[in-house]
Amino acid sequence: MVKRRKLISYTAFSTAIAVITGCFGGNSSNGQGQTVNVGTMADLKTKGELKGNTPKGPVTVVPNGGGGQISAVNPTCTHNGCQVEWKKANGKFVCPCHGAEFAATGKVLKGPAKKNLPTYATQVSGNNVLVKA
Repeated sequence: MVKRRKLISYTAFSTAIAVITGCFGGNSSNGQGQTVNVGTMADLKTKGELKGNTPKGPVTVVPNGGGGQISAVNPTCTHNGCQVEWKKANGKFVCPCHGAEFAATGKVLKGPAKKNLPTYATQVSGNNVLVKA
């Protein structure tokens, strides 16, 4: 039978290892961020947008003009924290809370937001859309 004091120390040790592994282990490359697969170019063409999550928060990938260019932004409005929505027909993000508008690149088009949406680097590998965060 394990004594309570020993059980508590084992539990604390295990928790510490789990926390350290979660903070410093994983798939990051030299602290430079992670690359996350958010879908395929075929999905982007069909759906008009791709959504995913990165270690830095949510991401939305959208077409950025013609020629296969894409943009990846954090869809959290910089004005009040609402989730902006991609309006494919208009080619811009619109905040449902206060009407702020952002270009596909995340640039503010119309207030009340004053700061652009945070952006992520993108890469297409084969048919996969990768976001580096």
